[in-house]
Amino acid sequence: MELMVGANILSRVVDPDGSLPGVFHAILTLAIGIAVSFVLASVTKRVFAFFGKQKMNDSKRFNTYGAVASAVVRFLILFFTAIQTLGFLGLQSTINSVFATVGVGTIVITISLQSLLRDISVGFFMLIENEFSVGDYVAIGPLSGRVEEFNLRTTTLRADTGELHIFPNSSIAAATNYSKGKYQAGIDVSFSAECDPFRTMELLEAGVREAFPDRHAAVHPALTMNADSYSVRVLCDCPHGQKAETEQELLACVIRTMAKEGIKMAGGKAPIVG
Repeated sequence: MELMVGANILSRVVDPDGSLPGVFHAILTLAIGIAVSFVLASVTKRVFAFFGKQKMNDSKRFNTYGAVASAVVRFLILFFTAIQTLGFLGLQSTINSVFATVGVGTIVITISLQSLLRDISVGFFMLIENEFSVGDYVAIGPLSGRVEEFNLRTTTLRADTGELHIFPNSSIAAATNYSKGKYQAGIDVSFSAECDPFRTMELLEAGVREAFPDRHAAVHPALTMNADSYSVRVLCDCPHGQKAETEQELLACVIRTMAKEGIKMAGGKAPIVG
């Protein structure tokens, strides 16, 4: 019933006096439907983007909602347009027959499109649970990258080296999101057993906290120890996508601290800086 009401309204908008032949009705209806679908899809995306700007912490989430909602709006409008276009082409009896047998058709379609429906249902719950959004850096199985597109059927990742990975949503058994919460970079450093390990860790922690005052930095207790040396792990929060740069900064900080405090390396000598 709703389909027929929508079709009648659209036909009156296209040709109020009914003077145009059916084929022209079909062409005009198709053109208007395509134009309206793109306009309303764009408006939908802009509305979600506007609300996302009001809530800075959820901006990526609202942008993802906008992308999915705009795709749904475009599909529904194009579906109504296709129904009306077929009616103008004299295929109304075929349309009525399709709707009359919709019960049997639904069963057939459900059986034949099980994989597609499973992708859509999984994608819907992933969207509701906010597992990740467009722009997040995630790992799915052995592959990782930034979420370039996320819809109800597929998730697309762009790897750091440029490859585009496309996953049907039903195939995603587990995913790791590196963009939610804090991300840490770390290095392992070995020192001579001649140096007091507790004093060494105290000096290193003071050095990295001074170098990174706005981030959580810490030095973990000895990882390994033998007759000649021991090693510790230096950790620091880092912005996503800057792990390598942060590790280099950490190493430079450790070297400067060792040179300043005379802390010896595993070989028995302290580094010289400057």
